[in-house]
Amino acid sequence: MTDRKRQKAGILGGTFDPIHNGHLFIAQTALEEVELDRVVFVPSGRPPHKTHQRITESAHRLKMLQKAIQSNPYFECSTCEIDNEKIGYTYDLLEKMKQNNPDVDFYFIMGADSFMDIKSWYRYNALLTLAGFIVMKRKGYDAQLLDHQAHHFSQKQQEKIIILDSPKLEISSSDIRNRVNLGKSIKYLVPEEVERYIESNRLYRNGQECL
Repeated sequence: MTDRKRQKAGILGGTFDPIHNGHLFIAQTALEEVELDRVVFVPSGRPPHKTHQRITESAHRLKMLQKAIQSNPYFECSTCEIDNEKIGYTYDLLEKMKQNNPDVDFYFIMGADSFMDIKSWYRYNALLTLAGFIVMKRKGYDAQLLDHQAHHFSQKQQEKIIILDSPKLEISSSDIRNRVNLGKSIKYLVPEEVERYIESNRLYRNGQECL
């Protein structure tokens, strides 16, 4: 009997405050370029790099994320970080994912800026052995610098680092929050369902987003 083919799943974490079309396009690009079977979106509960920043209530962020991905059968959402009351580290997330899904090869999707700073992450050396890494090269980041960073790791780890050109969509959640607060349109920056949810729940108004 032949072994069942191992699945390849991407993990895209973030506060998603709110999720926007840039997040979705990056996930779709990784899905296609790396031939992933699915992408799991993991909204943060208490991200370690934003402990002093006010973040929108997790129930709202989760609802917007679910609305944004509902039309894509290859996208799904995990609430494991939101359900965790402790500060969530990527190492703990990947370790838990691997334990719960031993037949799946995971690939953590991240931006070039985060990858260049990965040595400051909790247990980064061990982290690099838990999954592959899909690094989205963004405007302003030189491919040679990214390669130089990758070469600091062992040969085995280098093989699991995939560098892709990021979609040329300059969209940020902070800009969206500020636009809402100023009464400006966010049409075409977020899915229509997310735009309607923000409007109906009056999110990001009265200076909430100016963090």
